[in-house]
Amino acid sequence: MKEIKRHFRILLAIIALSFDAPFGTAEAQLQPGQQGRVGPSVLGTIISSGWSTNNTLLGHIKVIRHTIMPIGLEMDITTKREIDVSRKLIKDESVGDHIVSVTVSNDSLGGALDKIVGQYPGYTWRFDNSTACIDVYPKDGAVCAKTLPPYSIQSQSIEGVFTNNAAGLKELNISLSPEYGRGRPIYQDLVVNLDFKGGTLMDFLNRLSLAIGDNVSWTLRTGYGQVDLVFNVSTNAEALRSYKPAWDERLPASEKLAKKKELLSKATGDSERMHLLRDIATLYAQTGDKLMAAKTFDDAIQAAVSDEDRCDIKEGSVQLLHAINQPAEAERAIEIYREILRSCPYEHTRIKDILDLAYVLYSVDREAEVVAVLKDAAAQYPNRTDLIRKTMKAYYPSHLQELPEPPVTTSNEIPLIFYQRLPTTNPPQKEIHFNFPH
Repeated sequence: MKEIKRHFRILLAIIALSFDAPFGTAEAQLQPGQQGRVGPSVLGTIISSGWSTNNTLLGHIKVIRHTIMPIGLEMDITTKREIDVSRKLIKDESVGDHIVSVTVSNDSLGGALDKIVGQYPGYTWRFDNSTACIDVYPKDGAVCAKTLPPYSIQSQSIEGVFTNNAAGLKELNISLSPEYGRGRPIYQDLVVNLDFKGGTLMDFLNRLSLAIGDNVSWTLRTGYGQVDLVFNVSTNAEALRSYKPAWDERLPASEKLAKKKELLSKATGDSERMHLLRDIATLYAQTGDKLMAAKTFDDAIQAAVSDEDRCDIKEGSVQLLHAINQPAEAERAIEIYREILRSCPYEHTRIKDILDLAYVLYSVDREAEVVAVLKDAAAQYPNRTDLIRKTMKAYYPSHLQELPEPPVTTSNEIPLIFYQRLPTTNPPQKEIHFNFPH
C-alpha cells in the first residue's frame, strides 16, 4: 500500500508540473486524500469533490492539510474586542478564531485559498516553490516573515534545534508545543539534517517540515508576547523518516539515566552538554536522589554559555529539588524564587518564576502575598495581563477585579517582544551565580 501511494504521489507531481494552462484553468482533478508535495501548477488544479463548512481559519486550513497538501500557518491570537449592541455583550475573539462559512465546489486550489483567506482581511498566502508548501500568515508584523541567518543542522532533534539557538531562533521566543490529541511531544525523537541558506522563518519552517517527513505542516500561534509552534503530522510518528526515538518511554528511570549518561560521555558541544546535564539532573530528582540532582544542576549551570540559560536552569530546578508540600521546603523554594526575581533580567524566565512563586505561595495559604505578586506582575508586564488574570482567577477569583483588563489591540501588529528579548528590569550589576545546597 505504501509503495502504491509513493508511486501515486510521483505521478501526481509529474501531472502537476506538466500543466501549461493559466492559473485556475487546469483540467486535472485533485481528490481528497491525494496528498503530496508538488509543483506550483497544483494551484490551478480543480477540486472536484468540494466541501462546505463553517469554521475558523485554522479549521479551514486543516481541511486542505488533510485532503490535499501541507500548509504552514501563522495565526495571531491577540484578542479583538467587539461590542454586540443588540445583546449588549462584549465578545472577545481573535481574528483567526472568527467562524466563517466557505463553500468549495469545482474551484481551483488557488481559488479555494482565495475564498478562505479572503474572509480574513488581515491575512495573505503564498506558494513556496522550493518546498512546495503553502504559507498563510498575517499581512502586517508576521513573526514568520522575520529574517534568519544561514544555519546547518547535523543529526539534531527538533527539540534540540529550538533549544540550542539554531539560526537565531531563541531571540524569537518560540515555544514548541505538542500537537493536540497526541499523548506526548515527539520532538526529541525527530532527528533531522538541514542546510539552511538563510531566509525568513517561514522558509526555515517549511524546510524543517520537509526534513521531518511527508505531509508535515507547521502552525504558529502568536500573541500576548508568546510564540507557540506546533508541527502537524498527518501520520503515525513511526512512519516519519526523521523518527529516531531516544529511548522507550516505558523504560524505568534508572535505564533512562544510564542512556543519558552514555550520550553525555559522547557530547562535545557546551550546549549539548548543558541540556544532557539538565535531563540527568531531572532524572536524579525523579528517582529521589536530590543530592546528585543538585550537584548535576550545578554542573549544567557551569556548562551553560549564557546567563539566560543559567536563569532558566535555576528556575526549572526549584520544585524538582524542594518538596513544596513540606513547610520548610516550601519556604526554601519561595526564597529561591524571590532570589531569581532579584537577579534575573529575562522576561520569559521572570514570568515563569512569578507564576511558580504564586503557586507555591498559594500552596501554603499566603493569600495576601499571592495577590501582591500577581498585581506587581500585571503592572510590570501589561502584555502578559491575560495570563496573570487567569492565574488570579484560578487561585483567588475574588481579587480578579484588582487586576487591569487586558490591553485592547486595534491592529495586527506583533509586539516588539517577538523580535527583541531584552531585559525589562534593571540588569544585574555583576555576573549571575547560582549555588545549590548539597
